[in-house]
Parts: sequence; C-alpha cells; structure tokens
Amino acid sequence: AVDYEDEEQQRGAVAQLVADYLDESLTERTTVAIGMGRNLAAVTANLGAPARRAAMFVSSIGGSLKAGEGLNSDHIARRFASAFGGRSETLYAPAHVTDPELRRLLLRDPTVQQTLDRARRADMALIGIGDLSESSYLVRMGWYTAAEIAQARMNGTVVDVSGYDFLDINGHLSAPELHHRVIGLSHNDFRRIPNVVAVASERSKTLPLLGALRSGIIATLATSVGNVRTIIGLDEQTKTEANRETP
Repeated sequence: AVDYEDEEQQRGAVAQLVADYLDESLTERTTVAIGMGRNLAAVTANLGAPARRAAMFVSSIGGSLKAGEGLNSDHIARRFASAFGGRSETLYAPAHVTDPELRRLLLRDPTVQQTLDRARRADMALIGIGDLSESSYLVRMGWYTAAEIAQARMNGTVVDVSGYDFLDINGHLSAPELHHRVIGLSHNDFRRIPNVVAVASERSKTLPLLGALRSGIIATLATSVGNVRTIIGLDEQTKTEANRETP
C-alpha cells in the first residue's frame, strides 16, 4: 500500500489490500486461521461486498475481555464469515493464561483441541505482528509487563508472533521466559500452514517484520511501500554487519 502520514489511513489502505487479496484468493474449500488485533479487524471493515463462497474462518487464538470485542479473533472470524457467506469457528478458551497448569488442562479440553487442530490444518492464516514496545498491545492487555518486554528487547528479542512466540532479528526463538502463556497457534504451527499472511501497517513494525520473515513462517506480507523499503535496507545492513563480525 502507498504511504500515508495518518496511522489510521495507513491501516485502512493496508487492510484494503488484504480484503482485495482475499476476494481474489478464497474458494469454497478454503479454511483460514484468524488471529486478533487492530490490523486484522481493519480488514473486515474494508471487505465491502465480496463474492459469496462457503469458506471457513477459524480462530487461531482464544479470547480476551481486555482486547475489546472488535479486536478478538472470534469476532473477526464471524465478520469474515458473514461477509463471504461462509462459516466460522470460535476457540472457546482465554487467549492468555498465567497459570501453566491451567493452560495445560485447557489445552487437553476436547473442544479446545478440536478448534486448534482445525486451525493448524488451515490453508491460509491471517496474523498480526507485535513490535515489542513497552506500550504494545500485549502490555496494554496485561499479558506481559512493560518490564518483561523491556528485558526481552534488551536480550535481542524484536518480535512477537500472535503473542505466543518471541523471536530475535534472525527469526530464532527468544525470551523463553515469556513463552507458554497463550492458548493458540505457535510459530511452528504457522510454519505448516501453506499461506501465512502477515498484516502490519505501522512504521514501528519494520524490524519485527524482518525477524518474522527470517523465521520462514510468512508467505505473504501486507504492509506499506515505505515499510518494504526499510525492511530491505535493514536486511542488507544486518547481513553486512554479521559478515563483518564473522572471523
């Protein structure tokens, strides 16, 4: 999408790209795993009147009251299903759990397992990319503290994938102390989905997007022209610096 100074206008432009892409790509048999967040919610607001088809939209992460209804995966999935005349499936579990034992028990629940398994077998996934700032979406929802995020960033972490996994600039797992709190798909689950579409409109997402791209999970990137140029520059710069450090 072309670059706009206004953040909401930029989000809308990127969302329109994704809406048009889905209208061209989805078939009667397509299953789409749906994440959460503002960028994905914006796509549903820009769908217009797409051609009707019985696609399936499955939540790839649980729900959170603090996120607000419109940003939750189940709400976004239902809006997609309504626009396309398809079906949706909700993941009936909280998105974030602080107690490891409770998380383990919830993951054993047959209803939760069924939806996660369906999401893992999706043909396409729509995901958001986190920028790991101390004022990030994850911190505002209370999933992680600003201090935890700041420490992770100091240790080289640059991106969170759907709040589940944290990666460094090379796309490798990072900040293990923050893992295993979310009920949803991991980056390894996304790696097995043929077409993972990352939607990120903000200028703050360039470094996180580079880390996510290097992880190998993203097949399609929806962002601004400016972000793409910056990502290419960062890629070349960091590879040059790595080569200099190699004996």
